[in-house]
Formats: sequence, structure tokens, C-alpha cells
Amino acid sequence: MLRRTSLSSITETKGRDWWKTQLTSAKAIYPRILATKHFAKGKTPADREALASALKAEKFWGVAAEVAAGLADSGGDTARDALIEGIASENPKVRR
Repeated sequence: MLRRTSLSSITETKGRDWWKTQLTSAKAIYPRILATKHFAKGKTPADREALASALKAEKFWGVAAEVAAGLADSGGDTARDALIEGIASENPKVRR
């Protein structure tokens, strides 16, 4: 049996503008996913708007799927409207 143990965890403390820039402009996938998780935890109208705009703009299906999941967890009218628009996504993995 293979056992994996995490020796540490990283907690990032950034301003909202830094998180938003990371969500929309990071070149790598993982930082965009981390920013998605940050905004999904916030559940404020501004956080939902950030996720909604990211869902429209995201080109990689993996990140778009994470954004959609974050919107689903966040709830609210803005999230619902963004998810309805997201149904038009070409990739079925985003629509799950």
C-alpha cells in the first residue's frame, strides 16, 4: 500500500486585485484554479462577478470546469445566470 503524506500546506494572503489578476491572467493552470477556489469561498457579489467573467473568458476546459463548480457552490442569481450562459460551452466537461 502506497501512503502519501503532505508535509506542509501553503496559505496565500493577497489583496483582491492580485487574486483577480491571477484568475484572469496567470499563464499556468494551477494558479488560476487556486484563484477560483479563493473566490468560490468568498460568496460575495463581487466574488461571484469575478467568477462569472472568468467563466466567459476561460479557454481551457479544466479551469472553466473549476470555475463552474465554484459558481455552483457560491449560489445566487449572478452565479445562476453565469452557469446558464455556460451551458453554451463547447466542451461537455465544463457543462457537468
